[in-house]
Amino acid sequence: MSNELSVLKIQYPKSKFKKLTLFGEMNFLKYGILKLFSSNILTPLLVKVKKLVDLFILYNSEVQRNSDYELKFKDKNLKSSEFGYTGDFFFNEISFMKKYKDQIDEKKFGASESEFVYKEVLENSNDLISVNLRSFYLNFGIGYAYTDAILAERFKSSLFVGVERTSAAEIFNVNYLRESPKNLVYLKGEITDLKNEITMSPDWSYNDFAARIFVTVRTMCLLPEYKVREVYKFANNLKFDYIIGVEQFGIPRGNMIPYPFSYEKNQKSQHWRSIIAVHNYPGILLASGYELVKLKAVKTNNPHPDFRLMSFIAKRVS
Repeated sequence: MSNELSVLKIQYPKSKFKKLTLFGEMNFLKYGILKLFSSNILTPLLVKVKKLVDLFILYNSEVQRNSDYELKFKDKNLKSSEFGYTGDFFFNEISFMKKYKDQIDEKKFGASESEFVYKEVLENSNDLISVNLRSFYLNFGIGYAYTDAILAERFKSSLFVGVERTSAAEIFNVNYLRESPKNLVYLKGEITDLKNEITMSPDWSYNDFAARIFVTVRTMCLLPEYKVREVYKFANNLKFDYIIGVEQFGIPRGNMIPYPFSYEKNQKSQHWRSIIAVHNYPGILLASGYELVKLKAVKTNNPHPDFRLMSFIAKRVS
C-alpha cells in the first residue's frame, strides 16, 4: 500500500543540500552576492561590504526564526494562529491576496510556486467535478479566488464556497476578481465552527449535491498537527466525499533528513522551515476516514533545493 508514497521521497546529498540551502534560504542573499560581483568596481567597496554583511545578518535571522518556530511547533499548547497568518489576520490576508493577484495579472511568478499550484488545483478539481457536475466545492483558506472563479465559470451547476477567518476574502474578491461568478460565495470564521452555515444555509440544499469536495491549498502546512486532524475529521463529519490538497513540503531544517511519509495513522508531524510544517497527510487522511486515490510530488522553481508540492485527491471510505 505504501509503494506510491515513494514519489514523495526527496533525495539530496546532505552536505550539498546544506550549501544550497545557505544561499537559497533567502532569495535576496543570492541576489546581493551576484550584484556585488557584477557591479562597477568603482562603486565604493565599503558600501558593498556593508550590504553583504546586512544580507548575511538577515540570513542568520531567518535561521534563528526557523529555530524559534521549530520550538513553538513542539509546544503541545501551540495555537493554530501561531502558524500561518499571525497578528492582524485581515491585513495579512489582504496582503497575500494582493501579492497573488499581481503575480497573475503581470504573469511574473519568478521563484514563486504559485503557477505550479494553480495547475495542480485546476487539474484535480476538473477530474472530480467533470464526473460530478453538480458539486459542492468548499475551499478552506480560499485567499485570492483565482482558480475558484475559473471553475465556477466552467461548472455553472456547481456551488463554490470560500472560507477565510475574516471578511477579507469576500471584500477583496468581489471587488478585484475580473469576473465574480454568481455561484461563488464566501463564509468567514473558523472552519470547524461553520457546520450550520455550510449544511443548513437557506441559499443551498447541502445534501442534494452529487458530490461534496473539500479543498485546501497551501493551508494545512501552515497549521499545527492537531488542527490538521481536526479539520479533516470535520470534513468527514459533514460527509465530504473527496478532499483535494495541494500542500508544500520539504526537508525538515531541524535534522536535514527527508520526512518519512507513511500510512501510519499516529505518525508525528515535523517543523519544516519558517512558519511551515510537514504533516503525514497519507496517515492523517486514513485516520480521518479517507484513502488516497491520486498522489504526486511536484518540484517547483523555488530556490530552495528541497521545495516540493504534494498534490493529492482522497476519497471518503468510512
